Amino acid sequence: MDLLTNPRAWLAVLGFSVVGIAISLGAYGAGRRGETAVRERFSQISDERWEQVQGWYDRWGAGLLLLSAVPGLATVLTVGAGMFGIRLVPFLFWVSLSKVARNWLIVLLLYGGYQRFFV
Repeated sequence: MDLLTNPRAWLAVLGFSVVGIAISLGAYGAGRRGETAVRERFSQISDERWEQVQGWYDRWGAGLLLLSAVPGLATVLTVGAGMFGIRLVPFLFWVSLSKVARNWLIVLLLYGGYQRFFV
C-alpha cells in the first residue's frame, strides 16, 4: 500500500495527532488541579460517573487511555487521568498511540473512499 510510504500522509497523521495530544494534555492539566476544581469545571458529569472512571483506572491503569480517541469519552478519560494520578509519561504514551491509530484509520478510510469513487 503506497499510502503507508507517503510522507504527506504521515505528516497529516502526525500533525492531527499532535493537535489531539495537546488538547488531551490540556484536559489532563485540568484534572491535575484537583477533584474540587474538576467537579466545578465539569459539573455536567455526575459524581457517580467520576467514581466509575476511577474504578476503570484502578482496574486497567493507564492503558485505558487507548480509548481516549473516542469523542466524548476522551474528555472524561483525560481529565480523569489527571485527577486520579496517572503519571505524565504513561499518559502521553497511551494518548499518543491512541491518536495516531485513530488518525491513521481516518486517513485510510478517506483514501479508500477517494480511490473507490474518484480514481
